[in-house]
Amino acid sequence: MCRLLRGGGTKATVIDVLLVVGLIVFILYFLKRQGIMFGSNRREFGSSSDFTGQQGTSGRPGSRTVLPGAPASGPQGQAGAQNQIEARIKLIADQRSDKCKTEKYDKLKEMVSIVMVFYDYQFYNLRTTISSILNVDSSRIAEIIIVDDGSTLKYIMDDCDAYVKSLRGVRLIRHKTQIGQLKSRLAGYNEAKSDIVMFLDVTVVVSRGWLEPIIDLLVSFPNIIAMPHYDHILDPVTMDYRHTPINLVASWSWNLAIRMRLTPDTRILQDSRFITSPAVSGSAFAVRKAFLNSLGSLDEGMEDGGGEYLDLSLKTWFCHGSIMIATCSRVGVTALPHPQTVRTRSNRRHLIQTYFGSYAEAALRLNTLTPGIQTRRSGSKDPLDLSKCREMHWYLKNIRNETKPPSAEALHFGVLRVHSGRCARIDPTDNRVELHSCPDSAHTEPPVEYTTTRRLRLTDGRCLMTSPSAFILADQCRANDTRQDWTYKENFELVNTWSGFCARHVTDPDSNSTHSRQIAMAQRCSGEPTKNDIFKQWSFLSV
Repeated sequence: MCRLLRGGGTKATVIDVLLVVGLIVFILYFLKRQGIMFGSNRREFGSSSDFTGQQGTSGRPGSRTVLPGAPASGPQGQAGAQNQIEARIKLIADQRSDKCKTEKYDKLKEMVSIVMVFYDYQFYNLRTTISSILNVDSSRIAEIIIVDDGSTLKYIMDDCDAYVKSLRGVRLIRHKTQIGQLKSRLAGYNEAKSDIVMFLDVTVVVSRGWLEPIIDLLVSFPNIIAMPHYDHILDPVTMDYRHTPINLVASWSWNLAIRMRLTPDTRILQDSRFITSPAVSGSAFAVRKAFLNSLGSLDEGMEDGGGEYLDLSLKTWFCHGSIMIATCSRVGVTALPHPQTVRTRSNRRHLIQTYFGSYAEAALRLNTLTPGIQTRRSGSKDPLDLSKCREMHWYLKNIRNETKPPSAEALHFGVLRVHSGRCARIDPTDNRVELHSCPDSAHTEPPVEYTTTRRLRLTDGRCLMTSPSAFILADQCRANDTRQDWTYKENFELVNTWSGFCARHVTDPDSNSTHSRQIAMAQRCSGEPTKNDIFKQWSFLSV
C-alpha cells in the first residue's frame, strides 16, 4: 500500500520495509517498557534489581533488604493487567514527610508476622499488596501468612500455589470451605511466630518506611493497637495515590459504623510519633499477641454480622489500652471511603448492651432496637470482665469527643440533610438554617436530634422553630412553644405544628441576602403525601 501511495519502484520498496521494521521495533520496545511482554518486572523476596536511579530503603541507590534466605529471582510470566499494576506500584513515591525520612530505627530488634486473607479473585488484589511489600524494606518481616478462605476456582488456587512457592518466608493456610475473614484472620494469627502481628487487607498498598514506625510504637507502648496513616488510592488499576490530612482517624457513628473521618482535634500529643484514634479500622493494624489475648482476642461471635472492630476498639480503650496511628507510617487504601458496618440486629444489640452503659437506651432507639435481654451468641467466647475497665461516659468525654452524644430523648440523631443534597448549618449572624454542600466529614456540621418531645434540638441546647416570617431558625428551647414542635413523618417530611407547614429547601427570598443563599423555610406541604419531593424530605446523617 505504501508503494502504491509512493508510486512504486525498488527504492520506495526498501524505504517502506525499513519504515515497517522501525515501527515494529518501536512497538516492541514500548510494550517491554510497560511490562506487557517478555515476562514480569515484578520483584519477589530476594530480587536484587531495582529501577535504575531509584534509591533503595537503605539509602544506597538500587539497594533493598529482603527476607533472609530469599531466592534470587521469582517466576516469570503473569503478563497483562496484573503486571502493569505491579509496575505502577514501583513508581509510587516515598509518601513520608521530610522529618519522617530522617527517623532512625536501627535499635529495633522485633520482627513482625503479617496475616492476609483472600477468597477467589481477591488473590490478585493480594498479589498487589504483596508486591508493594516487596518494593520496600522487608528486613523486619519474619513471615507472611496467606489464608485462602475456601477459594473454589482451581486456576486461582493453582496460581496461588505457584506464587507462594516462588517466595521464601511465605506460608499458605487453605480452608476447604469459606469461614469468613474474621475466623480466617484468627487462623493466621494463631499460627504466627512473632509476638507482633500485623493484619493487612487486600485493599492496602504499603509505601516506603511503613512498618518501622508501627513496630517502634508497639515497643514503646505494648498495650496498644497501632495503625498506619491511611491515604487514599482512588483507582486500584492506575494506582492514583492521594495524600490525606494528618488528622484523619477512625471513628464510629451512632449507627455503629466505623469510617475514616477528619477530626477537629489533630490529637497530636507531646510525642509526635502518633495521634490517638477513637476506633481501629480493620484494613491495616498491628498488635502484640499478649495484649490482644488479654482482651479475649477478636470476638468470633461477631463474624456473621460485623462489628468485630468496633468491639475491639471499645474494649481496647475501656480496658486501659490505646489506639494509635503512627504518623510516619503511610499506606494507601482503595476502600478508604467505605464504612465498616454492623449488619445484624443481634450484633448491634450485643455491642450496645455490653459497652454503652447509661447511653444504651438512646443507642438502642437510634438503631431501631427495643430493650431486651441479651442472649449468648453462637460461637462467642466468655464475655470479657469489664468490672475493672472504664465506661462509655469516660470514653465519650476523653476519646470520642468530636461531637456531644445524643440525649436519652433522641429518636434520630445526626447532621440534618435535605434530600436535594445539602446539609443544615446555623448562620451565626441571623440564626437561620442555611443549607450547604454536605462535607466529607459530618463532624464539621452540628448534629441535630429529633426527640420524644417532638423537638429538633441542637447539641448547644437550642431548638429549631418557625418564625412568623416563615424562616426556620435556632432559638432557646421553650416548653409549650408549638412553633418549636415538629412531626417527622414516614415520608421524611418535617411538619411544623404551629404553622402546619413543611420545612423546605429554598433560595433565600430576603433582599438583604445574596441570591445564591440556600436556606430552609416553612412552606405549604403541597402535593400528594406519598409523592417524592426531595426539597421537603429530610434525614439525619449519623455522626
